Amino acid sequence: MSKELTNKEVKITKKEIARRERLSNAKKLKEWSIAVRARDGNSCSYCHATKYVHAHHIFPKEIKEFRFDIDNGIALCAKHHKYSIDFSAHKNSVAFIGWMWNNRDNQFERITDKYYAWINKNA
Repeated sequence: MSKELTNKEVKITKKEIARRERLSNAKKLKEWSIAVRARDGNSCSYCHATKYVHAHHIFPKEIKEFRFDIDNGIALCAKHHKYSIDFSAHKNSVAFIGWMWNNRDNQFERITDKYYAWINKNA
């Protein structure tokens, strides 16, 4: 026998579960971004600019295990996050990783250790 839904009840479908997960992830991502920027003094870790500061994922946020890990983030101004050809996490990732290795070695070591452990676990 089927029970009729009242106005306050929501049928939990796969679509509804996915919607709730998206909302939850968006909230957690915003909290992660605030935490990363706060840890880095709300300024670009490269040039110390305080305008248009973004939180950049070192390993892609598509890897769920690292999506909300604060070690997987760094505060960068818009220029050094996406736009500069000379130094940008997106346009010149080799320069970015080299800079991370030389200037944020403890954080870089922690996140790469976690990454290698994850790779070995999922190999």
